[in-house]
Amino acid sequence: MVARPKVVLLDEPFAGVNPALAQLLISVIRELPTEHDCSVVLVSHDLTSIYQLSHHIIVMNEGAILSQGNADHVRADPRVVEAYLGA
Repeated sequence: MVARPKVVLLDEPFAGVNPALAQLLISVIRELPTEHDCSVVLVSHDLTSIYQLSHHIIVMNEGAILSQGNADHVRADPRVVEAYLGA
């Protein structure tokens, strides 16, 4: 954060961490935009964390945008459910 980036890219920050550390990371990530005046782009397969953190979500499947919007919109999209759960 020393370089004061306008965009911070986080690639799978919750991979391989225990639930307690994941919650700590969520708290830190949530503060990044206000404390450092930046946007955060988060790439993750952890939908629970994404729903907690994101204002706008883009779900991709096989390189194409499948759905986008707020957490409620994405969560309710049957295409997202099918892609992630195979239902």
